[in-house]
Amino acid sequence: MTNEIKKNGKIIDELVTYFLKKGHHQLRMDVNYSDAQTIITIWLDHVAAEELALIRECLTQGRDFAMEEYGWELMGESEVSAELNLVGMCIDEVEIDHVDENIIAIKLIRQHI
Repeated sequence: MTNEIKKNGKIIDELVTYFLKKGHHQLRMDVNYSDAQTIITIWLDHVAAEELALIRECLTQGRDFAMEEYGWELMGESEVSAELNLVGMCIDEVEIDHVDENIIAIKLIRQHI
């Protein structure tokens, strides 16, 4: 359980760092942690179509348990887009929805296995 909390902390750090570096200086985040899973939701304003495509590509690549086991501690040590790829390898599911024409919601679901 301790590693789950640490992994979630790294994921949150990577997401916030990524979006701040990309110029999203206002974002909202909600974290819902339970014994079974963690759900992280981020709301962002004004995401360009190209950026949204990159975010979707990085976060939908599928969970990679081998990378997660040995690589999660390396989060925060390399380039920005690579870090988002690492986040994608640590989650089970992502939902990206347009709340309105300016705001998107990115919901990351990570099962605690």
